[in-house]
Amino acid sequence: MLELALSRPHEALEAADRAILTGCPPLAASFAHHAAGIVLRDRGDLTSAIDRLRRGAASARRAGDHEREADVRATLGTALVWSGRTRQGLPELDRAVESTRGAAAGRNLLRRAAVHIVLGRYEAALADLEAALPRLRGGENREWRARVLTRRAEVHLALGAVNRSLADFDRAEELFRETGQEFEYAIARHNRGLAARAMGDLPAALRRLHEAAELYRAVGTVHPDLATDLSDALLAAGLAREAFDVADSAFQHGEEGDGAAYKQAELLYTSAVAALALPRPDVARERAALARRAFQAQGRELWMVRSTLIRVEAELAQGRHRPALLRRAQLVADRMVELDPERAARAHLVAGRIATALGRAEDAERHLAEAARGRYRSGSPLDRSVAWLAQALRAEVRGDPRAVLAACRAGLDALDRHLLTLGSTELRAEATRHGRDLGAIALRNTQHARDGWRLLVAAERWRATALSGRPVSRQDPELSHALTSLRALVRQLEENRAADRPTAALEREHRRLERRIRDLSRLAPGESRAITSPPDRERVIEALGEAQLIDLVEIDGRLHVMTVVDGHLRRHVVDATPSQEVEHTRFLLRRTAHGLARWDADQLFAEVGGSLQERLFGGAVEDLEDDRPVVIVPPGSLQAVPWAMLPVLRHRPVWISPSVTTLVDHREVPESQGPTVFVAGPGLTAAASELARISANYPSSIVLTGERATTDAVLAVLDGCSLAHIAAHGTFRLDNPMFSSLGMHDGPVTVHDVERLVRAPQRILLPCCDSAVGAPAGADELLGLVSSLMALGTVGVVGAIVPVNDEATATLMIALHEALRSGMSLAESLLSAREKTSDGPVGVATGLSFLAFGW
Repeated sequence: MLELALSRPHEALEAADRAILTGCPPLAASFAHHAAGIVLRDRGDLTSAIDRLRRGAASARRAGDHEREADVRATLGTALVWSGRTRQGLPELDRAVESTRGAAAGRNLLRRAAVHIVLGRYEAALADLEAALPRLRGGENREWRARVLTRRAEVHLALGAVNRSLADFDRAEELFRETGQEFEYAIARHNRGLAARAMGDLPAALRRLHEAAELYRAVGTVHPDLATDLSDALLAAGLAREAFDVADSAFQHGEEGDGAAYKQAELLYTSAVAALALPRPDVARERAALARRAFQAQGRELWMVRSTLIRVEAELAQGRHRPALLRRAQLVADRMVELDPERAARAHLVAGRIATALGRAEDAERHLAEAARGRYRSGSPLDRSVAWLAQALRAEVRGDPRAVLAACRAGLDALDRHLLTLGSTELRAEATRHGRDLGAIALRNTQHARDGWRLLVAAERWRATALSGRPVSRQDPELSHALTSLRALVRQLEENRAADRPTAALEREHRRLERRIRDLSRLAPGESRAITSPPDRERVIEALGEAQLIDLVEIDGRLHVMTVVDGHLRRHVVDATPSQEVEHTRFLLRRTAHGLARWDADQLFAEVGGSLQERLFGGAVEDLEDDRPVVIVPPGSLQAVPWAMLPVLRHRPVWISPSVTTLVDHREVPESQGPTVFVAGPGLTAAASELARISANYPSSIVLTGERATTDAVLAVLDGCSLAHIAAHGTFRLDNPMFSSLGMHDGPVTVHDVERLVRAPQRILLPCCDSAVGAPAGADELLGLVSSLMALGTVGVVGAIVPVNDEATATLMIALHEALRSGMSLAESLLSAREKTSDGPVGVATGLSFLAFGW
């Protein structure tokens, strides 16, 4: 029955209750209560668990079996510690160890070691585990040896000995599989996820944690550490909101029941860490304080110090630079060296930043030097990038810009190695958050450099990182099946809504399927490839040709505008990014394009465009010559600006690029020999006639309309085509941009579907609502259809930044194709089409709603 408690907990509890109800003798009752106590403890019902374990110990005492009583009392001691009663629990464990010999002593040593791990006493835990192993020899103790190996692996992991940890996890997993211990086999999978996380392999970590969750569900239980560990992995992936939601939900759920007090405290701490990353320093500070009080009551000094560190970081984020905060940070850093060497660098970094803000150069140097020690160690790339951040701050305090930039480059290189492990575009984009500080420091220390190209290169070093490698999740058959199911479900939802039938159950399944697709896409491993460097000056000038460059970079809340004209770079500084003005301009376009304007559109667009130009470019407009083409590289927050509305750009070709690196790389891509493809989705009245008229001028083109325009057929023809034109209803999902979609006959083509392509379409026209809109992510990234296409290798896209008028768009596209066939580029063709179809406010607004990305 005891083994069943750790293999099939639900069955063990039922069997224990049946045994007690039948009035079994005291010795059997001790086993039944013991098994029930283990199951209830692992479920978090500590009150009931402690009651059953005390009854089990009393039954063993009545039976006269002192070894059995010690065995039950050892488990009771563990449950008491879990409930926060450390002063009562530890003596129970000590007495159990002292009163037993042989295998029984080995089991009790393991239980005491587990408590030491909870308390952060890793050396004491390791000593107990080493002492337990020799006492658990023999085939009858295989399960217990596996448990000892599992705990020892956890200690090795906490102490940074990852290879030793993996060896123990491997052997423990094998033993659990051989003995049929299903629950503990799930724990082994869970632990392999922790090892992968420690090694920096986030896709493997997420995959193992999801596998463990499925295995826990199969045996009818949930491991109390799963939420904490999953939240930590999501944080490492840059997904702070999801990390917070996971920890917060587990905490709230635990409060509804009895919940393990020590796990509740850990979940509070984990949610505080995630809140700090959101950033919500107010929430982080409050929760860290609550967690610290809970840990203090439980006698867990290590966790008290960790919670204090998060509270100090939260106050630093709130700008509370006070001497008292520095003293607290210094105490935490010094205590961390003894209690938690792996996290000590972070504590020293925080202390160094506070000292820097207070002008305490000597203190800053001491702490930052300690934090920077790990930059050459063999830890995870993320840890090394933090150490290089400390080195960059240290050099900044000393006033050495050259050393600052060298440290920033090394830190961003380490971050790139982390990003190379991620196959998902979403994860790569979000994980760039870890480089935000390094990028900001590099920009801050180059903004006044005599050579303006240093600022441009510094900006390139950390922008559009997610586009540096294509996604690799496209070959996953499970993901393909889930996407097919999603399309069928969306179609059924639309039919039910149209017929006014119930949709609640379908909507629940829709949410579940989207979560499944999201999780599967994140599990894709990265690809082995070299880290790309920003292009040098000569390559940039060659790629631009006669075009002129405007590169906009945000530094400390101000917009720096760099222009490159005929190889000469000039810099200008304007005020903060005019986000509200941009949104207002897009609103005006949307209203005008749908005939809802009650104003003189030409005059208003001229006034608004002029104001926006001044706020965005300032004196940089004086650098531009004639009507030569312009390439704009904006920050992520300015990707959806209607650039052609700006007077200086109104009558010249304009390309938008997420980075100069992407622009140069795509300029060097050879022309595709693939077919031209036309696709019309359902529900657009002008789409079929528009495509019939356009495609007639492309004799060998592929045309898919009506029932032929299915998702699979569309994806098949898009693969490797030279030019694609897709007229369909577009939906942008701000809540989850990877599910932004284009409507086809059998359901939506999402960004996830597009990322399954082996070869990207070289150029693509998307005369669809919001087709060029992206959601900000990470440090300076966008997630959406255009960014994913460019990551795949598409070199040119025309898309809309607002919902567009179907009939006016059809007219614009006909004119655009006429220009394309004459040999013009995408940007030149869009300008030509805009000027030919600018009759009336609707036509003007429609033309201004489209942007050309890439070449």
